[in-house]
Amino acid sequence: MQILGRDTEAELALSELRKGKHILLHGNHGVGKSALLHHIHEVLSASRSRGVLIFLHDHQTKAQFVELSRHLLEAGILNPSSLDLPTKYHDLPPEKIEWNQIRRAVNRINIRDLAGSIIPALAECEDKIIVFVDDLSFLTPTQQAFGMQVMEHVQLAACVADKRKKKGIKKLLWKMKEIEVLPLQPSVSSKIVQEYITERGMMVEEPDQFISHIVKQSGGMPQAMFDMLYESSHERVITKQHIREMKHEAGVRYFDFTPIMLIVGALIVGARYVAIGTGNADLYVVAGMGAALFLTVRFFMFKGMG
Repeated sequence: MQILGRDTEAELALSELRKGKHILLHGNHGVGKSALLHHIHEVLSASRSRGVLIFLHDHQTKAQFVELSRHLLEAGILNPSSLDLPTKYHDLPPEKIEWNQIRRAVNRINIRDLAGSIIPALAECEDKIIVFVDDLSFLTPTQQAFGMQVMEHVQLAACVADKRKKKGIKKLLWKMKEIEVLPLQPSVSSKIVQEYITERGMMVEEPDQFISHIVKQSGGMPQAMFDMLYESSHERVITKQHIREMKHEAGVRYFDFTPIMLIVGALIVGARYVAIGTGNADLYVVAGMGAALFLTVRFFMFKGMG
């Protein structure tokens, strides 16, 4: 149950959950938030003597509520009658209810009514419940109210991407301990790549060069590493040429020229006004040439970025 390079984040998350707090793992796409959340779930599953652990894999909010309903039905926490299912299911023990037979009926229930059935059942449950949500990125501001009501009765451990973190779950953040998941250190990335090569028995002409190249191109992002390793594993022998051609967007770093372009543009416009005010024809000509050059460079820069 080990996860390389994430000991600090895992220990912090487990500590907060054991204190009864909600946690939120956030970071860039592909940094390993989901893998860390699965690891935390596995550790608690192996160590807990009582309580209910529920993992929601779907990314859409409505589907998450449907999946939560399924787990609560299977645990005997949610009564089929509260979902307006046919009477033949009302008195059935949880293990006798086949999800495939009722899934369509539950899917037809809107999210408001699902929440209206789930929340009272959670409130009446005496066991401690921890709900793991693989992705909260698609939670809308309107749906926050349902999420906050659920959090009153369960502990929530979730993931969200940075760029969407503040939009849909702003109010939920007030109750959550935020834990940032950063890119892996080069030494950890190297170890992961080496273990993958060994496990798959990959034939590499220059192992050190191959490992170094993947570590550099991945930028410490586990998903990028596995993308390149998986693609390379289909090669009978990984040659130097293959290594040189391997690239991944995660390892590309861009410099933001926007502030510089704004400053240069402002200086050119300012110079032209000064030239007009002072009657300096030479300065006016130079500023005009600078403006033409600026527009040309700007065009090719943005074309290259696109």
